[in-house]
Amino acid sequence: MNDPDFWSDKKKSDEAMREAKTLRTRLDPVQKLEARLDDAGELLRLAREENDNAVLTDVAGELDEIDKIVDEQETATLLSGKSNTRASRSSETRSPKTDAAAKAR
Repeated sequence: MNDPDFWSDKKKSDEAMREAKTLRTRLDPVQKLEARLDDAGELLRLAREENDNAVLTDVAGELDEIDKIVDEQETATLLSGKSNTRASRSSETRSPKTDAAAKAR
């Protein structure tokens, strides 16, 4: 898009801009979930250091909510017909943060 010739072909530039918008729309929810997961991981670490079961319960609830949203996003992606090369999530591919919170329950 920084190439001066990029804008000379209106059809190609419009198509590229639509694709960029689509990618941003798909990426934004993932980035928000990633931030929530990072926050939950930090809370989990602190709760363990302080042996705070109430916060551990809160973290487990947050991770359940994140997992629900991820499942909804995956279903939406599958139903949209968009190709996704990433393998489906399974218990073997969950993050260490999710596994740690599950063990804390």
